Amino acid sequence: MEKVSESKEEKGMGKEKWQRREWNGKVIATSPGTHNKDGKLIHVSVKEGDIVLLPEYGGPKVKLGDKEYV
Repeated sequence: MEKVSESKEEKGMGKEKWQRREWNGKVIATSPGTHNKDGKLIHVSVKEGDIVLLPEYGGPKVKLGDKEYV
């Protein structure tokens, strides 16, 4: 998934204030899906080019060249 943009959300007051970051990401590749116990293919619900939301700690970050992927 390629990082597209980042947004911040702040909640709470005083010491209880916290921040959550969400990334918008563009799906760059998917698998065809997985098979259930009967052997039927269960398709992935996203496709290449879809824009999805991903929380800040949504997966390992990989940097290839100057691009960062999650």
